[in-house]
Amino acid sequence: MWWGALIGGACGALAAVIAKLVIRDSQSRRTTYTIVVVVLFTVLNSAGRAYVLPEIRAWEARREASRFFVENRLFSLLVARHPEIRDQFTTLMVDLTRQGASQEEANLEGIAWGRKLVGPYFQQYAPSASSDSLGHFVSVTVEILEQLGAREDEACYFWMFGGQAPPGFSFSATVSHDDQMRMLDAMADVVESSISAPQKPPDAQQAGSALESLIADLMETHGEGFVASLAILEQPNAPNIDRRAACNVATEFYRAALSLPEAQQSVLLRSLFGAAAS
Repeated sequence: MWWGALIGGACGALAAVIAKLVIRDSQSRRTTYTIVVVVLFTVLNSAGRAYVLPEIRAWEARREASRFFVENRLFSLLVARHPEIRDQFTTLMVDLTRQGASQEEANLEGIAWGRKLVGPYFQQYAPSASSDSLGHFVSVTVEILEQLGAREDEACYFWMFGGQAPPGFSFSATVSHDDQMRMLDAMADVVESSISAPQKPPDAQQAGSALESLIADLMETHGEGFVASLAILEQPNAPNIDRRAACNVATEFYRAALSLPEAQQSVLLRSLFGAAAS
């Protein structure tokens, strides 16, 4: 909005200058002069808003994207090793700006971009991250899922699995800024620990043993029906799926994983992320 007002003022001043050059005797021809000023202002202002303003906003978007990479630890870590992310994110920002996207539309596009492009990079690092960072990341995830699961809409499912946003969904009203930052910081810890001190991924026997322990705990706590419902996580985007059930199952699965002894928890989480990345 500030740039729009600036361009409008600049065009008004420019129109007056041009009118002075065209209408030499502005005092005796006041009416003609005024008409010329108004017409020129209208034309120039329209042209400015149509051609200049989008470019200024695109420049602002590039500047904001650059600042974002400096201020956000997760993206700073990723861009340092994968510079292509910078171009992809900057292009997204510029395109959204030129399209005149609302804040909410930009947030939703950002989620989709993160899942499609950043997610695979994160999965590269998670299998070799520290146990503490993985546990903290899953803990933050479970806390947010529990908050979203208490709502009546499908926000929990959307946050977890993506797809079509629920009607009237407001990202900023659903997930607080503090929770967004907590999630990004937790992801940054995972990536940073993997870079600084990579851990050896567990072998198949260790992973299988840890998963068996988790399934046994879930069976004891929730019964066979719940364990059978874990199959829903294999195809969470299948047609006619019970979205609330899918979110509840996922939340309880990861909550139970956090209750495992530390050694088993570490092996399980590392193997799960390893499976996602393969």
